[in-house]
Amino acid sequence: MLYEKLMSVHNALGALSHRVDKETWAVIKIARNELMDAADIAQEMTEHLTCPRKPSDKSNDKQGMSGARGKAAKEENNEQVKKRHDKK
Repeated sequence: MLYEKLMSVHNALGALSHRVDKETWAVIKIARNELMDAADIAQEMTEHLTCPRKPSDKSNDKQGMSGARGKAAKEENNEQVKKRHDKK
């Protein structure tokens, strides 16, 4: 998305080429080159972005819970299973 926005500004400035004098166009060309470089960097960064994972207790990863909450939920589940079993 950032790449597209930067390139949009780059292209809009290009439309000024026939409306400004040579000196002004030289400054605009420098700005356009900088915008293109920034757009390329933004695209590279976007391609290499990864979403960080939250640290978790690997012993509970299969259950989708981690840390103390995962252990407490597991213990509570075990107690409920025992109660059901005792009622039978």
